[in-house]
Amino acid sequence: MSKNIVDIGKHAVDRAFSFLDNILNPPLKEVGLLAQDQVRYWRYKNQIRILNRASDILQANEINPRKVPVRTLAPLLNNGSMEEDENMQNRWAALLAKAADPNYSLDFVTIFSEVLRQLSPVEVQILDLMYDAYLSTSPEKINDVIVNHGAIREIINTPPDEYVLLIQNLLRLNLARIHAQGVTFGLTAPKDDMKDLTRLSYYGVKFVEYCRTEGGIDSPAI
Repeated sequence: MSKNIVDIGKHAVDRAFSFLDNILNPPLKEVGLLAQDQVRYWRYKNQIRILNRASDILQANEINPRKVPVRTLAPLLNNGSMEEDENMQNRWAALLAKAADPNYSLDFVTIFSEVLRQLSPVEVQILDLMYDAYLSTSPEKINDVIVNHGAIREIINTPPDEYVLLIQNLLRLNLARIHAQGVTFGLTAPKDDMKDLTRLSYYGVKFVEYCRTEGGIDSPAI
């Protein structure tokens, strides 16, 4: 019985590593490392990129960095190291730069790092486009920002039904808010989900500013 268990265990391990070798880029045999070592090394390289990018942001803005507590720093590096997308790595670097910038709130860096962890690259792209609409609005009309979601959906090349779900997640995280009822999007999405026009909430505006590597670094802190 014991031998059978060992045999089954070895077969399961071999099968798992075979599958991992098929989906991992580069393959394990080319890297010459065990899976755990490969992942650790990959995350380490991402952390180096994020740290250097954050340092570049601070130097470019002539900011003398402050000490960052571990409770804030650890989630930034840990979560950021899991990102493959360079744009997402830049967001984590921007948050890290804000954490080290005495002009910004450490509390909000900690809060926003948890929010960023829950977003996909395409959702961050949507937020960027909504933020661009916010910036292009004159100050006297800033509370009546009109967001062309049909145009955004075309830019990110996402089917209507998937776009609805992405917007719903932004609403769930309080990054967007309902702006006006009875406005249609020209989408073939479920009627009840897209009958309202959404725009960034104040919370969402500040989130984008904290997570931007350009432009937002000099924005007023909350």
